[in-house]
Amino acid sequence: MKKEDEIKSIKIDCPICNKVHELEIKSRETKGLIKGEVIEYEENFFECPDTESEENEFVSASMMDKNLLRAKDANRSKKGC
Repeated sequence: MKKEDEIKSIKIDCPICNKVHELEIKSRETKGLIKGEVIEYEENFFECPDTESEENEFVSASMMDKNLLRAKDANRSKKGC
């Protein structure tokens, strides 16, 4: 299992359980495919602690943009750009 680090908590409307409560913002190392190459990068995501479902993670649009930028930066670093 991948190591996850909690960054902070924020109170927002949770799309998983449809309640307003504290959600944990977590970070973990993951792998993605960019132009046919496997790239390791850090991704952030929200985790709902109030659900027992395995599907308790999601990302906002702005969080997804930042995750993609980190993946692209990791790809550039790997290629020495």
